[in-house]
Amino acid sequence: MKRFFRVLAASCVCLVADVHAAPFAYVADSGFSRIAVIDLATYTRRASIPFPTYDLYYIAVTPDGRHAYVSNDSADGHLWIVDTLTMQRQGPVDVGYAPSRPVASPDGNYVYLPFPYGNSVMSIPTATNVPTTININSPCDVVFTPDSRHAYVSNSNVNISIVDTQTNAVTKTISTGDSGFSVCSSLAITPDGSQIYATRSDKNQVAIIDTATNKVVGSPIQLTAAPVGAAAAPDGNHMYFITDLPGSLVVVSRATNTVQLTVPLNDYPAQLAVKPDGTELYVVYPDDNEVWAIKTSDYSTNHLTGFCNPGSIAIGSIATMDQLFTNSFDGC
Repeated sequence: MKRFFRVLAASCVCLVADVHAAPFAYVADSGFSRIAVIDLATYTRRASIPFPTYDLYYIAVTPDGRHAYVSNDSADGHLWIVDTLTMQRQGPVDVGYAPSRPVASPDGNYVYLPFPYGNSVMSIPTATNVPTTININSPCDVVFTPDSRHAYVSNSNVNISIVDTQTNAVTKTISTGDSGFSVCSSLAITPDGSQIYATRSDKNQVAIIDTATNKVVGSPIQLTAAPVGAAAAPDGNHMYFITDLPGSLVVVSRATNTVQLTVPLNDYPAQLAVKPDGTELYVVYPDDNEVWAIKTSDYSTNHLTGFCNPGSIAIGSIATMDQLFTNSFDGC
């Protein structure tokens, strides 16, 4: 496959000044065809990165905060890379039908891009951006072990494939049970890498996998609604899940693997993310054109508005000062 991104697409006009190095949210705002960059300390918008298509929908930021990988889920699937210092984008490159959300490895060496309607995951080394295709049936979500040596990839038949990231070989497949229809599991791995939590929307459950044995352990965690997203608290004490109907945030204690608290939310959330210090959670609402910031101290919420069909959120540590763009922030 030919090398990615030989040509830099410099279509944005921006004023780059002082660099901010604090937690920022990068929101794929497809209705406005842009990435909105939000300072999480003040909830103010620092930048807007325009795109030539309304199909951009998923985003990942590398651990050093320097690059964002942006994909869409249209029939003509594309991938861009954004330099977060210059706000310049590279691409797009046609990667195939309907890619999903890219995921960056903890060491920053790889980005994995699943294709849920196909039979592959694209492994993209960030040093070269030359992809390798890994054959996995209908992959849905990806998590990496803390040392980045292995990736766990869920697929629509409720199995999880373990990939050796150095050889791109599937070394084992774990079953989380039986299902009579296609189910895409969301995955979350604990900070120490000892356990993976895999959602089962068909049974309103969450399965727990021990990464030492690569087996499902204990009883599944029973929820009252279908889980559609998962994340781990940075201190490892809690797991967080979002359900779609009714919409809720479910807080699970890792000490007992039982539901500790259920916080009502709007219906049909799309994605859940956690601030690196664990003080806030972020829930994306495409239908409501909002991102909710939820404080983990008391689970109070702030509604961040002005989006138009936001699809995905990623947390990064670097952004330039306010940019000069024509994009409006008035919402749809």
